[in-house]
Amino acid sequence: LDGSGSSDPDGTIVSYSWFEGPPTGTPITAGVAPSVTLAVGTHTLTLIVEDEDGDTASDDLSILVEEAPPTEMAWSVEASPTTERLLEVWGSSPTDVYAAGDGAALLRFDGTGWTMQAQGTLPADMEFRGLSGIPGQSSDVLAGGSSATLGNMTFEFNGTTWEPRYDIPSGYTSRVPGAVRAISEGAWGLIVGNVESLRGRIWRATSVNSIGVEWGGGDGTALMGAWGTSFDGTGFAVGLQWRILHNDGSGWFEQHSSTAPGSFQSVWGSAVDDVFAVGEGGTIWHYDGFSWTGQASGTTNSLIEVFGSASDDVYAVGVGSTVLHYD
Repeated sequence: LDGSGSSDPDGTIVSYSWFEGPPTGTPITAGVAPSVTLAVGTHTLTLIVEDEDGDTASDDLSILVEEAPPTEMAWSVEASPTTERLLEVWGSSPTDVYAAGDGAALLRFDGTGWTMQAQGTLPADMEFRGLSGIPGQSSDVLAGGSSATLGNMTFEFNGTTWEPRYDIPSGYTSRVPGAVRAISEGAWGLIVGNVESLRGRIWRATSVNSIGVEWGGGDGTALMGAWGTSFDGTGFAVGLQWRILHNDGSGWFEQHSSTAPGSFQSVWGSAVDDVFAVGEGGTIWHYDGFSWTGQASGTTNSLIEVFGSASDDVYAVGVGSTVLHYD
């Protein structure tokens, strides 16, 4: 604040008192040019000056305090306990994040750093291609993969250790284009098959600890990704030939397919009427509960994964180090 423009033509100013609101009671500060801290919003301040004869004069000013601009966010490299290629990432909270990939790479971030998980219990040639869990919960995380030693396997993290799950169909593989998904509210688990006998088939969880009920598909068109909202609720699956399957609670039906080359790779939604599907050539489609429409992505790089925290906070990543954000 600055009251130095005040003057007394026949004497000397002996005090400067600053008030917020009505100039009564105790001033918030004193002096010719004091510093004050004010909350965000509009403030009316009054300066009262007094001379040696006790005469006073006053003046008002209005101060608008705005929100500070957000701190610019940036990407940074974090130390990794492996040199293997990482292909999947998922988290239940900012301090509980998982990554998985080649060479039995199964990593967990606890808010401080990344550590390798399940070492010594997995063959070195295990390759993980699926990873997901229940938002906000650090257990019932599923990681799917395959190896020449064990074949196709799915492991579950119970909050302490990773254990193999033996209720997955024997023909299942999570190698591309298969995927493991235990997604959204209620851990709605989906597995989409890759091998010829299971290609295009969909399996779902009947409870948090049970996966293995065939739900549909099986027509030979490989599916690449899936997303759903509950054990028995609605869901979407996408795959080759630009295929989109939708379950509205009564059964699966095809919403789109094409003979054109290419495929959707991943699907995610904030709600059943706000769903995003991404794929080759930078393709992004959005479902509003009634129909699918294309969205401009600004890239021709193939998009491999889409995930978000809300309808206005969605990320898509893909080939060529592509990272897209939808706000």
